[in-house]
Amino acid sequence: LGTGLVVLLIFLLAVRLFVPYYIENNLCARIADQLKVNSVHCEVRSFGITHLDISDISVGDIKEPFLKIDSMRINYSLIGLLFRDLESIAISGLELQAGFVSGRIYIPGLDIGSLGKGGMAAKKSSPRNLFPVTIGYCVIRNSELEISLDGRTQRIPFEMAMHYRRGASQD
Repeated sequence: LGTGLVVLLIFLLAVRLFVPYYIENNLCARIADQLKVNSVHCEVRSFGITHLDISDISVGDIKEPFLKIDSMRINYSLIGLLFRDLESIAISGLELQAGFVSGRIYIPGLDIGSLGKGGMAAKKSSPRNLFPVTIGYCVIRNSELEISLDGRTQRIPFEMAMHYRRGASQD
């Protein structure tokens, strides 16, 4: 029993150290490649068996990211992770830069048109497969959309909450 407990503790410590490293170094780079952007950066503040806290998220150019998030907390259960179910995501301090020109929305540094082409989105045409996980509840607080309209920049503060309803029509 003593050796098994030591092995378990060493394994848990290794996971505790590896997951934040993997997210900050490998996962961010993979997301940047998929979005075809210069950089995706984040810092893992806390990681446990029921939550993940990430801060200082930025997406886009290193000096001028089009998306910044102060903090994001993801709550989950171990059983839920097996079924790709997240209990909740709480985002605070989201800042998104966008614009509107010639009847089209754009995000500087992101090719919106290429997001739906290729990769997993092309292989799975059903709308329920847009996200690889189910999110029970998502809340965005203290956030702001910075949008350029007719050469002027407008800042639009917003907050929103979304709740997944099981059994609801996916059409």
